[in-house]
Amino acid sequence: MLKRNLVILSTLAIATDQFFKFFSQIHGFSHPNPGLIGGLHLINSLVINLGGLIFIGLLLINNKSYYQSIAYLLMFLGGLSNLFDRVLYRNVIDYISLFNLSYYNLADIYLVCGAIILVISLFKQLIKPVNEKQRAKI
Repeated sequence: MLKRNLVILSTLAIATDQFFKFFSQIHGFSHPNPGLIGGLHLINSLVINLGGLIFIGLLLINNKSYYQSIAYLLMFLGGLSNLFDRVLYRNVIDYISLFNLSYYNLADIYLVCGAIILVISLFKQLIKPVNEKQRAKI
């Protein structure tokens, strides 16, 4: 049941991002981005996107922590949705403007939220043993 719900939510997350990308292209407020998140340009964004997706997929499969699994899933979905764009359009379609300085999309938000959840989860893992050692001394 849980796996079925995760598949449905994952499909819905990617479909939502792809819908907004399609909608923004039709209505003329899309911004093709040949680089990475926020317009960061590197030599080969497709290779970096694909490599990162494989790496995060392996972390997701081998992870036992609930919060880290959610973090990796969000990052995987964001990377997968952007990879679709790179393959179909040779660019990522961005449609959310941040003060007209840079542009983002929902997949980028998935990536950032996943990274934030991951950092918090890892930080809590680091603090937990320290707190247990302090309690043992008391």
